[in-house]
Amino acid sequence: MSARRACVAVLKELKGIRFLDLAPDAMREPAQLSQSVLGDKGENLSSVLHGICGNERLKEVLLSWVRALTPLDAADFDFETAFSNQVLVYLVEAGEQRISARSASDGTLRFLAVAAALLSPDTGRFYFFDELDNGIHPTRLHLLLQLAR
Repeated sequence: MSARRACVAVLKELKGIRFLDLAPDAMREPAQLSQSVLGDKGENLSSVLHGICGNERLKEVLLSWVRALTPLDAADFDFETAFSNQVLVYLVEAGEQRISARSASDGTLRFLAVAAALLSPDTGRFYFFDELDNGIHPTRLHLLLQLAR
């Protein structure tokens, strides 16, 4: 393999590395519907989840992880789109109660962001998460590790 091809291959791999330092305040904000990549702070969470939920198989995988993680009886995701083409995600419980990203717990948002990063086809291939366990109940950390595997 030539040095040039080797360098191109290394650069390609380096471009696939993502450093995520998730911030719940960033994840609570609506996102432009066209944004399909999770930002380093968790920006665009709602639009990335919207894209994932467009695939029924991925949506069911995501819902199963949310059900396992949270005490909520999560039945579905719902999305509200504003005139400015911004979308906000809502968790829908079995009793039809809706919880927006704005009022979800920090731990739920962080878990959704990790799941979104790992399930979305438009993100990196190798991740560094800053304080992966931050905001996740200690009895649920094993779920996060299973998801990452």
